[in-house]
Amino acid sequence: CARRSDARGAGRRQQRPAWITPALLAGVALAIVIFVKVIAPAMFADLAPEFEPLAHYHRANRALKTVHYEEALEALDSLPGDVRIEVSMVAQMADLRAEIEREIVTRDLRELNAAGDEFLDAQLKRFEREHLQGVPQRAAVRVFLTRAAEFERRCPKHGELDWVRRMQGRYEANFNLGEAPGFEDVEFEVRLLNLGNPRDFGEMFRVLERFMASCSSEDRVLAAKLVEKQTVERQEWFEKKLAQARIEYDSDERGKSIEWLVRIVLYTGDPAMAAEGADRLVRFQDLNEYLRGYRRRYPERFEQLLLHPTLRDHVAEHPLD
Repeated sequence: CARRSDARGAGRRQQRPAWITPALLAGVALAIVIFVKVIAPAMFADLAPEFEPLAHYHRANRALKTVHYEEALEALDSLPGDVRIEVSMVAQMADLRAEIEREIVTRDLRELNAAGDEFLDAQLKRFEREHLQGVPQRAAVRVFLTRAAEFERRCPKHGELDWVRRMQGRYEANFNLGEAPGFEDVEFEVRLLNLGNPRDFGEMFRVLERFMASCSSEDRVLAAKLVEKQTVERQEWFEKKLAQARIEYDSDERGKSIEWLVRIVLYTGDPAMAAEGADRLVRFQDLNEYLRGYRRRYPERFEQLLLHPTLRDHVAEHPLD
C-alpha cells in the first residue's frame, strides 16, 4: 500500500497543469512592465543626482502620453539647473520638449478653430440665412459686417475665411460701416443681443450708451425707454440665473453652476451683479480646474474674467500653472 501511495504522489508531482507556465510568464511580464513604467522612474527620483534627469524625462513622457501637456513641460522645466546631464539625455529632452510644444500648438489651434466654427455657424451663416435674404434691412447688414470683422480678427487662419470675405464684399456695397447708426439700427442690434446665448446685457447697454452720446433728442427719448426696459429685464435675468446656479450646485452639477456665475460676471454689465457672481465663484474649491479649460478654449473671455478684481486676486493667490 505504501508503494502504491508513493507512486500516486509521484504521479501528481509530475502532472503540472498546462496553464501554470503561461500564467507564470504573464505574471513575470506584467511585473517587468510595472517596474519599468512605474517603480523605476519613481526610484530614480530618490537616487543619486545623475539619475534625476531620467526621472524628470520619464515623468514628462508619461504626462505627454496622457495628454497633460502643461504637466509634461513642468516636469522638464522643474529640473534643477545645476544637475549634470549627459549629452545623449540633453538631446532626448530637447526632442521630447519639441514634441510636447508641437502637440500644444495643434491642440490650441484645434480648439480655436472649434470656437471659430461655433461663431461662424451661429453668428454669421445662420444670421445671413435668416436676415439677409432678398433685400436686407440696413440694420441687419450693419450687424453682419460688424460680426464678420470680429470673426476675421479672432480667427485669421480659419478655413472658411474666404466665405466670410466674399460675404463682406457682397454687402459692403450696400452699407458703409462709417455711417452713424439710427435708432432702428440700435433697436435691431439690442433685439439680437436679447436673443443671443448668452444674453449679453453689458453689450446692450454699451450700444445704447454710444448711441445716446451723439443721437438727436428725439432718438434719445426712444433710447432711454429702451434702457429702462432692459434694466428691468436684466434684474429679472440676474435673479433667475443666481437661483439656477444654486439649483445646479445642489444637484452636484458644479460645472453648470460655475458657468451661470461666469455669465453673470461677463454679461450683466452691472458692477454689483458681477461682484455677486465673482464672490460666489471663488468659493468653489475646483474653480482653477474650470478656469484652465476656459483659458484654453475661450482665451478672450478668460482675459475678460480676470478684469474683475475678485477673480484677478484669486488667480494671483492661486496660480493656474
